[in-house]
Amino acid sequence: MLDGVSGQYRIWLVINKFLNHSLIPFLGYFVIHIWMRHSKYDRLLAVLLPGNVLFQLASIATRWTFSIDQNNHYHQGRYYYVYFIICIIVMFAIVSAYHQFEQKTFSGDCLFMFYTFFVVFLGIVIQEVSGGALRTTSLTIAIGMCFLLNRFNNFTQKVSDMKRIAKAKAEQNQHAVDYLMQSMNLDKSQAEAALGTGC
Repeated sequence: MLDGVSGQYRIWLVINKFLNHSLIPFLGYFVIHIWMRHSKYDRLLAVLLPGNVLFQLASIATRWTFSIDQNNHYHQGRYYYVYFIICIIVMFAIVSAYHQFEQKTFSGDCLFMFYTFFVVFLGIVIQEVSGGALRTTSLTIAIGMCFLLNRFNNFTQKVSDMKRIAKAKAEQNQHAVDYLMQSMNLDKSQAEAALGTGC
């Protein structure tokens, strides 16, 4: 644990903070690719995320973004704001990618993503301004992810329903074509023209 426990565990806490600061932005990349195979932010994230990992690795020695002293007290480094900016960029990429996904799927409420972004951003700002006294970041990120995943599930259910309806309609048209071909001695093109299906 942090803050005053024996320093013998310091190395594990340093590794934990390195992984925490390195992998959290990567989660944004994976979240984006749940929704879409390719995103317009792929090139940006392909540079930003590995760069952040190298930056955090260097911080172990330089204490740029974090440090843990011999008493296991955690301290933010003088360049912690760089990590903060990276997280904001990733958050914005998530919201924009979700908005892009939503536009391709359905024209839903565009403000939903920005409300979600605001909730998460507010939680991060409260924690940073309070100096860590109010630990709100993880809570608001979890709330935001629940909002997004719930909305994503709703959209995928709608897509599934639309595909099922389209398939049922195509089957009905095919049955009608088959009936006309048998009962009126029409070929397939004539039967389709009679139905106006254009199949």
